[in-house]
Amino acid sequence: MFLIKLAFKNLTRHKRRTIITSTALAIGLIMYILIDSLLVGMFTESNRNLKDAETADGKVLTAKAFEDIKFLPLNDRIENPDKIIEIAKSLGAKATKRVLINGDLIFTEEYFSKSGSVPILFTGVDLDKDNTVYNVFKERELISGRFMEPGADEVVIGSWLAEDIGAEIGDWITLSVRTAPQGDDPGFFQTIDVQIVGILRVDNPMVNRRVVYLSLDVVDYYLDMYGSVTEVAIRIPFGETLNSFQDRINLLLPKGSEFFTWKEVAADYIKLLEAETGGSSVIIFLVVLIALVGVTNTMLMTINERQKELGMMRALGMSERDIRVAFIYEASGIGLIGSLIGVLLGILINIPIIYIGIDFSLWMRDIDMGYKISSIMRGAWHKEAIYIAFVMGIIIPVVVAIFPTRKAILKSIPDCLYNR
Repeated sequence: MFLIKLAFKNLTRHKRRTIITSTALAIGLIMYILIDSLLVGMFTESNRNLKDAETADGKVLTAKAFEDIKFLPLNDRIENPDKIIEIAKSLGAKATKRVLINGDLIFTEEYFSKSGSVPILFTGVDLDKDNTVYNVFKERELISGRFMEPGADEVVIGSWLAEDIGAEIGDWITLSVRTAPQGDDPGFFQTIDVQIVGILRVDNPMVNRRVVYLSLDVVDYYLDMYGSVTEVAIRIPFGETLNSFQDRINLLLPKGSEFFTWKEVAADYIKLLEAETGGSSVIIFLVVLIALVGVTNTMLMTINERQKELGMMRALGMSERDIRVAFIYEASGIGLIGSLIGVLLGILINIPIIYIGIDFSLWMRDIDMGYKISSIMRGAWHKEAIYIAFVMGIIIPVVVAIFPTRKAILKSIPDCLYNR
């Protein structure tokens, strides 16, 4: 108890030094908590937005189509998608069919200020079932117009695509895509004149930037699909794991088709996101390192300036062990104060970041950062990181104090008293 009281007395006696050291430590911990929260939040929300607009929980594809998924060819199609949808329903899942193919959007001076073309993702959707799997065709996502009608030559496009070409509701555009091959016929390039009836903005930047949606029956007619589709997207039953559902459904699927999880479908995206997260982790390390340097510098100054105090303590009969423990207690006190302040302020500042977020829409509009987030970035509670921050805040000052204290104790009493 004497050593604890001595450490506490030293903390209150050197108030300015205690405040400076604790503040430096607290700032580092606050930054650690906030950056980690943003990284976890962006990773979680990005994955959710990917599944809500692009991959669902997974897709049924042919093996060949999965191999060529980057190119989205129409060569290998699912010929009987309704059967697969029934199989998914029998397992408690929800399913919808889609046709995806890369194409071009052509606009002319008749409706626009200039003529040109842009690459697009030509997407045919089942208007009756798409909302059971994806979260795109919701009224809240429309910023103007309406959704297309079945059988009509109408499209809904993303808001960024509309801004890029200067499109408005009622404008006519031309879509250029290749039709499905039939036997020895490789298909041909088809041009489709369609009217823009809706513009939507979702949380997924890919949709906003390059997707054009049409009714599936219109796509079936113009691309000679004859009821076939490129994929059947599935939402698995609540509470079931992807691997368990994958094993179950693959036993029932027709030969030549297979269920691939969203992680398999978006493997390139996941690798990119992991690389982004790894790079951001370096930033966290640098922030903590800066705080560590500040704490180290202050602790070294503290012990060097208290050489006479060390000599007097030893002259009065205190053992080297007691002196070392007293300084460790003092360093622990600084760490505890810094940790409490840092963690509490970090949690308080993190609340609006989680529930309100930070608007990065100006950056996301023109820069592809890899995350599937178009505007608001929100943090997330990460209890493990908060716990690590608190413990690390106490350990760092203790570790920093051990070595200079040991070095000072090795000096003789006269050298300490005369600060030599």
